[in-house]
Amino acid sequence: SPSGQTRVLYSEMPCANPITFHNGRLFAGECRVGGRILELDLHGGAPRVLLDNVPMPNAMAVGPDGMLYLPVMGPNEIWRVALDGGLPQKVAGELGVPDAVKFDAEGFIVSTQVHSGQVLRIDPRSGQRTVLAELSPGLDNLDFAGERLFVSNFTGSITEIVRPGETRELLPGGLNWPLGLALDAGGVLYVADGPFSYSLPPSGELALAG
Repeated sequence: SPSGQTRVLYSEMPCANPITFHNGRLFAGECRVGGRILELDLHGGAPRVLLDNVPMPNAMAVGPDGMLYLPVMGPNEIWRVALDGGLPQKVAGELGVPDAVKFDAEGFIVSTQVHSGQVLRIDPRSGQRTVLAELSPGLDNLDFAGERLFVSNFTGSITEIVRPGETRELLPGGLNWPLGLALDAGGVLYVADGPFSYSLPPSGELALAG
């Protein structure tokens, strides 16, 4: 609540991650193999299952057609499903591993691609796509502020997509969880950082190794 009080709506969602609110209805999903997409009861009652056994769903949004659109990372596709459930429809495939979808003012999907680092604009009617930006792999989510588009990365960086092909860095990235460190004989430090690996020479900057 605005006062900071919390209450549990549902406590049995392994890997609870994607969530969206639409016309007073709350939808959430499990970002895991075999994940579910649920409509949660705001009063704490039993949830309703829209989809089951979804391979790695992530940040989703309701489109202008009133359907729920979700990036599904396992098969590298974007799906949509009616808010009351039913069979999902494939909207687009063979992407760069989509992990978030939103909609621009013209009703087009805008989606971050975690593997390729692309930001794509996709026609939900035809599946045709255009590349808005080529960024670093590890893109995580996006949001619109009016007509301005902002994209985040696992590293914590935030980039504004000014127009197709033109970007502006708002916040530089950093490390996620550098759990492994190794130093070679030449003094180069190697960093295993979650989904990334870096090298850091004695007199240089952190460089992406993989």
